[in-house]
Parts: sequence; C-alpha cells; structure tokens
Amino acid sequence: MFGYLPGGYGRMLERFEVRLREAGVSIRTGTPVSHVAVGHNGDVRVEFSQDQSARFNRVILTLPAPAISCT
Repeated sequence: MFGYLPGGYGRMLERFEVRLREAGVSIRTGTPVSHVAVGHNGDVRVEFSQDQSARFNRVILTLPAPAISCT
C-alpha cells in the first residue's frame, strides 16, 4: 500500500531539519563529501571536498545504497 504526504517529502524533510536545528544538531546540507571513516571510539570523521574535515558522534548519509561500502 502506498501513501501520499500532503506537500511532498521535501516539506517533511524541511520540517525535520528545523526541528533538529532547534535541538542543537549540527546539519550540513548540499556539502560535497569526499570520505567518511568511523574511528575506534565510534566517532565519525567526515572529509569535505573543500579540504575541510569534521568529527561527529553520528552521521546520516543520504546517498544511493550502492555508493556506501562498509569494510
């Protein structure tokens, strides 16, 4: 069974972003990423294509499943 979200999923994602920012969550959208690695202590290092990097305790990747490889 399929459903329809009035206003589309873009509307839902925009609201989700607002709520997360209100809760103090750091969000970066539209930022190209060149590499993601999980450290031994569970933190996540993200390297951005602008030769910048950052560490996070959790990361949500929104890309096609075949592009993600876990080794």
